[in-house]
Amino acid sequence: MINIDKNNKLAFSLFETLVVMGIVAIFVTACANVFTKKRNRVTEKTPHGRFECYYSGGSLKQQYFVENIPRSLDTVSKCKFKPIKNAPYYVINLVGGGGAGSASSSGHGGGAGEYKSFFVTSIEKELEVIPGRGAAVGGSATESIVNSIESTGTKTIASVRGGTYGFDKSTMDGSNVSDCSIIDAKYACARQPVCNAYTEYVQISYCKEDDMAGTNDDAYVTEQLKYIDINSQTVLNGSMVTYEEPDDKTFKFALTIQSNMTDGADVSQFNTYLKAIGIENGIITAAPGNGGAKGQPGNDGGAVIIW
Repeated sequence: MINIDKNNKLAFSLFETLVVMGIVAIFVTACANVFTKKRNRVTEKTPHGRFECYYSGGSLKQQYFVENIPRSLDTVSKCKFKPIKNAPYYVINLVGGGGAGSASSSGHGGGAGEYKSFFVTSIEKELEVIPGRGAAVGGSATESIVNSIESTGTKTIASVRGGTYGFDKSTMDGSNVSDCSIIDAKYACARQPVCNAYTEYVQISYCKEDDMAGTNDDAYVTEQLKYIDINSQTVLNGSMVTYEEPDDKTFKFALTIQSNMTDGADVSQFNTYLKAIGIENGIITAAPGNGGAKGQPGNDGGAVIIW
């Protein structure tokens, strides 16, 4: 009897232990998600902004904007842009100095500076931004440049050309010409006539007699015409200059002019872009890159970096 009672007491204690362990197991299982749940790391969002570099009243200015709110406007000797922490990308908008308008009675307004946008995924080093200068009347506009400041020196990552001087047919040269094409030829030959425009002259390869078989090498001639000779014979129509060989009308070619063909200022696409994205103050008031009206200087270039 004593042994039986002892065993019963032991059995009852074991049962109680199992019940308690079961309750604990259920509790631990229910709380597992609470104990092991991890918080997601929150990455700080970089606010959008822009950096402007331009000339105003002859002085070089730079200014940061964050969510379109302006920071201090600084007068500097060189524009310096520091990389923005966690910025996902950058767009460098750059325009060269504007060309001056021609002072000649037969001339036109100057051409706007070249404008380009450069998409950059990351910027590791400080940037040096150098806006091009607008041309004085009779002078040349300069290019705009963005350099990365490396330990070994500066490395150019973006650049655009300055605008062209006001077009004047009487002083035209190769810098005004974007294309040259034959529009009429007197003789029929196996080889097509070819026209190429260079800085100092236009080169024409053509036939001086019929040669459809292509067997007579003497039928082909290459001639170089200086612009001073072309200018006295050309007819200007819109943005195209046409020229006829003055002796026997052997050929006729056209030069397509890449320049401002009006007497007014040539508005840069850079300023059109600034208006399109809603910029109403700061750099846009300087109208960077615009070509000068007839007899007027061109505007200085500028840059806007957006992130």
